[in-house]
Amino acid sequence: MTHNDEAENRPDRGSSAHGQTASAETALRRRKGEREGVMFDGSLSSMGPDEIGRMLQDLNVHQIELEMQNEELRRTQEALELSRARYFELYDLAPVGYVTITEQGAIREANLAASKLLGIPRGNLVNRPLSGFILPEDQDNFFRCRRHLFATGDWQACDLRLRRGGGLPFPAHLEFALGKDGDAGATHCLVILSDLSERKRTEAAQLAEAIQREENRRKDQFLALLGHELRNPLAPIRHVAEVLRLAPTHAPAMIAQASDILTRQVAHLVRLVDDLLDISRIGRGKMEMDRRPCDLREAVEHAAEQVRPLLDERRQRLEMTLPALPLTLDGDAVRLAQVVVNLLRNASQFSPPEASIVLSLEAVDGRALLQVRDSGAGLDPSLYSRIFDPFVQAEQTPERRQGGLGIGLALVKGVVELHGGSVTATSPGLGQGSTFSVRLPLSDRLPADTARSLPEARTCPNVYRILVVAERPATAENCALQLRLLGQRVETAADATAALAVVERLRPDLILLDVGLPGMDSGELARRLRATEPGRTAWLVAVAGDGQEPDVEGARAAGFDECLLEPLQRDALADLLARCPVAPFR
Repeated sequence: MTHNDEAENRPDRGSSAHGQTASAETALRRRKGEREGVMFDGSLSSMGPDEIGRMLQDLNVHQIELEMQNEELRRTQEALELSRARYFELYDLAPVGYVTITEQGAIREANLAASKLLGIPRGNLVNRPLSGFILPEDQDNFFRCRRHLFATGDWQACDLRLRRGGGLPFPAHLEFALGKDGDAGATHCLVILSDLSERKRTEAAQLAEAIQREENRRKDQFLALLGHELRNPLAPIRHVAEVLRLAPTHAPAMIAQASDILTRQVAHLVRLVDDLLDISRIGRGKMEMDRRPCDLREAVEHAAEQVRPLLDERRQRLEMTLPALPLTLDGDAVRLAQVVVNLLRNASQFSPPEASIVLSLEAVDGRALLQVRDSGAGLDPSLYSRIFDPFVQAEQTPERRQGGLGIGLALVKGVVELHGGSVTATSPGLGQGSTFSVRLPLSDRLPADTARSLPEARTCPNVYRILVVAERPATAENCALQLRLLGQRVETAADATAALAVVERLRPDLILLDVGLPGMDSGELARRLRATEPGRTAWLVAVAGDGQEPDVEGARAAGFDECLLEPLQRDALADLLARCPVAPFR
């Protein structure tokens, strides 16, 4: 090739180099900016092809790195957006409330559930104290958890009541955790709020269902026990009646024996019915007390005499320790004796034959302390809080089963509390006996004649003409028999028509009228009796049955002079005759 040829070809090579230079320059401008690219205008022309090639290769590598970094930044941005979405789902859309509070208790942040729970928009919750939503009586619990959290850093939890937007409170569970604000090191409190309303409703429903099941079980057990207790005395009563029917002319000794059997069994039935009526009155707050100063020692001695036949039958010993001086309290001597009787019966029932029962009475710190200890079956600690509930009994083994309805101790508790006292039960354990302790407030007043308060035989010096009106023949005849034993002249009528006929003939001084007569309202019958000449001057007494309390005001409004409650015992009838304002027949 000639020199001219080389000269002709050189511009072509220069053009190629110039093109590479331009490309490099453009790349540098992309990497470092327009100003820095200008300063290479002179130097790039002096570079050889190899240097320019290496530079282009470096620039390509840098471009790839930039693209990789951009891709990484894009992925990081996507991950951040996904994290934010997850945070929104986990925090804002969580089913429980999340609240962030400062160490001073102010709300910094709250999620949607917390806003809904508290009944306040999220924006309005910020900077408000969380304690402002807590009921005043529960705030000590909240502050205690918060102090322990910041002091120890340990997770805390408590149950309390929150008020929703100033409305009704609701039960809530709060959990506390400690958090830190990034590199600053400041601490804050993360609080989880859970509404317990539904759980509480479920628990209440389950508890009510369990209580209902227990009440049904106790009712069924009580009905079974009641049937058993009623059947026991009815069997000998039926046998005695059969003996008297088949051999009415037997020797007086046999008649006396039969009479004793009847008296004991009827007394047992009467005690069952009286206990049932008393427990009903206590439950309805209708138990009447004849309170007066009395010596508790005398009530204890009278109760011991009542229980003596039961103890003798089981060959059990009663050891009593009584104070030498009177223990006077303001109470009903008959009801207090009933308390001691039930405690002694309970001790006998759960003690084996030939066991000892210890009764002690003393004054302790201005109160009378009565204790009855036995060496019988003992009590499980789980029964301490339930043993005085109606129809609750400790488990009895078949060989020690003594019956009973499980209302004796409930009566004890009711009567003692009506006297301002208390009763407790303790036991070393099963098979180691029990101790029942009664505490009653003492009085400084002198005791009345307690003997007059206790049951005693009654007589009536006056004789009245008496009409007994009752639908049930057994009720009428029983009342008539009791009155005849008191020396009264008595006739009976089974309905309103018969009563109106008898009153004209008998001209009674006293009329006992069953308020449950069929066919005519008792008030209407009272008005018709008052319309007769004998009825205008007679003393008209309504007799209520079925365990209901006498409605004295209602009876007087209907024309009655007084109202009594069945069953009418001899003492109640004697008291009635003593109060009768009508001149006696003779």
